[in-house]
Amino acid sequence: AVFVNITNVLPPLVAAFSASCSNLTCSFNAGASTGSPTSYQWNFGDGASGSGVATSRSYAAAGSYNVTLTVANGGSSASQTQNVTVTAPVVAVAEVENNNTTGRAQVISANPALVSGTMGNGSDLDYYRVSLGAGKTLTATLTPNASSNYNLDLYSASGSLLGRSSNGTGLVDMLTTINSGAAAVTIYIRVNRSSGGTGSTNGLYTLRLQQ
Repeated sequence: AVFVNITNVLPPLVAAFSASCSNLTCSFNAGASTGSPTSYQWNFGDGASGSGVATSRSYAAAGSYNVTLTVANGGSSASQTQNVTVTAPVVAVAEVENNNTTGRAQVISANPALVSGTMGNGSDLDYYRVSLGAGKTLTATLTPNASSNYNLDLYSASGSLLGRSSNGTGLVDMLTTINSGAAAVTIYIRVNRSSGGTGSTNGLYTLRLQQ
């Protein structure tokens, strides 16, 4: 006679999860965890927590968050931490004329913002103004219509040129500037025509501003 001792050996307990984010909301799934967990606890990295194999979190602000999953099956536990990045939804903003000087610059407070603008005539200048926070980087992206070449300039509050881009007809211009100071600063963004269309049909462009 041969006696066989059969034991129920579980695979090692391992915490594993996937994350999928759209704007400020992230969905999490711990289905890839092994070792037959009986509990799933989440720390979303912003002071909030949750439970369950699958869960979601809507964050209050854009940024990077360290999300930790802890699984347990009785006396054992295991954890995994991943960094997730969430972004604020882009806010659509319409250009408001007359904004052809720094004194009349249109204030853009949404972040990120996608401005729909129009080059009204051959000498039109469109100014926009943003407050750039301390330690922040402003990225301005100008997309002209396919038949036009519009220029993108960045200026400080004192009028100093911070950057200029004119890549050619139908091509995207992008500039960045960093505020390395301890207080917010004012940045002016100027769009002007180099060549191409004007008016409500042929003078359209979009300007994306994000910091």
